[in-house]
Amino acid sequence: MNKENKQLQTDAQRTNFLKALNIGFFGGMIWSSLFIFMHLFKMTEVDPFFIFKLTFGDSPWIHKWYTYITLIITYGLISIPIAIIYYYLLRRKRSWIYGVIYGVLLWVIFYYIIPILVIAFNPFLHYEAQTHISIICLMVLYGVFIGYSISYNHEYVQIELKKKS
Repeated sequence: MNKENKQLQTDAQRTNFLKALNIGFFGGMIWSSLFIFMHLFKMTEVDPFFIFKLTFGDSPWIHKWYTYITLIITYGLISIPIAIIYYYLLRRKRSWIYGVIYGVLLWVIFYYIIPILVIAFNPFLHYEAQTHISIICLMVLYGVFIGYSISYNHEYVQIELKKKS
């Protein structure tokens, strides 16, 4: 019986981890789509293609329709490690507040720290307040999505484990 419980626990951990990977990938795709939408409708000055422009320069292919699909998939892939970090650090936290805090932390890292370190660009000197507010709102929503989804899934699997044992 004890060996069976350990096997159930191992399977549950594996399932939780794989779902966290899926949550990260699809969360990145969903929220990057909203980011592109916000940029197209001038809600933010931040260019969603800055990753490609930083890597490939201002190549002509960056402005083609298929680059949007590539960009959304790229953000989905970038989002996987972000979800893994949340999974390992905060999956047992049951409140959505941790997702908000995680989103604000991601905003500070990706919006302020990384641009200054990588390209010596301070967004607070170059962008308007509307951009700052829209990006922080987007990151908070992303953090809540990732956090709440992973925490909910963890709690659900734990309840199912208790039912089986």
